Amino acid sequence: MGRRTLTVGVDEAGRGPLAGPVVCSAVAFPEGIEFPKDIAIADSKRLTPKRRRSAFEFITKNLYWSVAIVDVYTIDRLNIRRATLSGMARALEALIKKHPALRDYRIEVVVDGRDCIPLPEDLDSVCVPTVKADLSVPQVSCASILSKVVRDGIMLGLDVLYPQYGFARHKGYATEDHIKAINQYGPSRVHRRSYDPVVQMRLW
Repeated sequence: MGRRTLTVGVDEAGRGPLAGPVVCSAVAFPEGIEFPKDIAIADSKRLTPKRRRSAFEFITKNLYWSVAIVDVYTIDRLNIRRATLSGMARALEALIKKHPALRDYRIEVVVDGRDCIPLPEDLDSVCVPTVKADLSVPQVSCASILSKVVRDGIMLGLDVLYPQYGFARHKGYATEDHIKAINQYGPSRVHRRSYDPVVQMRLW
């Protein structure tokens, strides 16, 4: 009799911003898990902050999960695509290390997007890249929520360190206010200096 298959959803938050890390998450469901009716599982961007927080608390208390954070130095060194794929691979490896019982399954790794991630050679697994998987695969939706909440928390912390940029409001994205702040103060240590809007300012 062959191994049972278990789906692991992998997603990220923070590919597009001009500042801050990319946060990657991997999530799998324990067998027989049931979601309360008041817990909404969807693409994180479609949930209100309150519903996202409720889902986050359920995920971290009841599901198999892991998070990997990719800093701005790695993003600038590797480029955003390679850095994100590396972070997703690290999140998967951390999940398996944290929950070794997952090795009893054949793992179907569903990645949001068009790219596969490197898989551990000693893991019975297959990568299934899926565009908009955060809308159709609940494990990926959960990974999306996890990544979003963790990254937003990081950006709130960076707002305390660098209050002049307004990270608490825009989370590092290229809003008009953010661009104005970079023009006025120059890029901080947490800005991605390989990104065109920052490169073009030539302020360092």
